Amino acid sequence: MSFGGIISQGKFTQASTAVAKFVAIPSGVDRMEVINYTASDGSTSGAGTSYLWQRGMATDGGLIYYHPAGDQTLAVDAMSSGGFTLVDSESVVVGAGVNVNSITSGTSVVLNVSSTVGIVDGVSVVRVLKPSGKTLADGEPIIGQDFLVASSVANTSITLVALATDPAIGAGTAQYKIVYTDTAFYPRSRVIADITAGTTTAVYTTVPHGLTVGQEIRFSIPSTSGMVQLNPTTENLYLSATVISIDSTDLTLFTVDIDSSSFTAFSYPTSAQDPFSFPRITPIGENTATAISNNVGISKDAKVNTAQLGMILGLGSDATAGKKGPAGAANNVMYWSAWKAANVTQE
Repeated sequence: MSFGGIISQGKFTQASTAVAKFVAIPSGVDRMEVINYTASDGSTSGAGTSYLWQRGMATDGGLIYYHPAGDQTLAVDAMSSGGFTLVDSESVVVGAGVNVNSITSGTSVVLNVSSTVGIVDGVSVVRVLKPSGKTLADGEPIIGQDFLVASSVANTSITLVALATDPAIGAGTAQYKIVYTDTAFYPRSRVIADITAGTTTAVYTTVPHGLTVGQEIRFSIPSTSGMVQLNPTTENLYLSATVISIDSTDLTLFTVDIDSSSFTAFSYPTSAQDPFSFPRITPIGENTATAISNNVGISKDAKVNTAQLGMILGLGSDATAGKKGPAGAANNVMYWSAWKAANVTQE
């Protein structure tokens, strides 16, 4: 494979608490290089100076050039996790299910696994499945549902985004798949993970909601989940709420203009509630005045392409010690470039 040239490049500075980084890149990328400008001085043992990915390498992998000691010497190694993950949410095919050995129930459900390849905290969304020929006791409140990964321990566990209440998952096995939940343009119906009552109402979804300020939504909350006062009623069939703010860091959180201070508490479905329906929100239109007052385009949700096309840069096999990933460590200055091949030759 020879490379025709750079098709995109850029720079970012890692946060004070290092997080995985999503970099938007053009389609057809065949090679990517990341340079850790900060770590190139050789003062930090295990710090990576540059990272390389080429099409065909394993998901979450790549090559790392790093300082094996706190000096200018360099070594190279292949990364098995915490590396590069290519993302194209419009064309990606969901892969085979990955076995879940057991589930620890709680408000933050934990999937105990042997493989976390491709999982990026705060970015990856997983769908929990009941494996063929096996049973998951009382697992219905999470089976078939999509959840943002809140945190993970490499090849050990995956912690899902927090729920309002413990779904009381029983003992059993399952599978998960990494999935992409976004359509390119249109707003999406989402499952509700939690609701915080107040003079305005904070809503958390199980995956990033993709809403914009000014959108109108309707709630559909079954009686088993409480807070049914948010639902349309026989007296008001058209009851809706307007999104008045979204959180810039927690992409599952938004706030609506309903005073729910006196409403009953919200709860997530449990395994004992059989049958049950999942609580949901569904976008229905736009509150033009709210959108304009917040300087938001009144058809922004239908015009902005929200599909992901790019590369997730990981934190490495150990985010606090040892080799760092292409996302860098805290406060590192990182430069990246994406390349397109002039021709490809493969065995």
